[in-house]
Amino acid sequence: MSPLLAGTISVLLYTSIRYLVLNASDPIARGLLCLPLFYGVTIAINVFTVLHDGSSRKCIVVYARAVFYVTTVGIILTL
Repeated sequence: MSPLLAGTISVLLYTSIRYLVLNASDPIARGLLCLPLFYGVTIAINVFTVLHDGSSRKCIVVYARAVFYVTTVGIILTL
């Protein structure tokens, strides 16, 4: 499942960069505008990985808390 998920995320990331940045009339300005969003998504994925793999209890409360923290950190870093 992991290679399939990694491939899907890679395709989505490349497609979003291609349409949002590379096909723009001014790609440098658009890239700088989209950079905080990409940083936020990257850090959110890393935080989720640490919280998900670092938990000793495997229950829905831990997953919900991890998703909440990831969303909060991603939003704060994107702003």
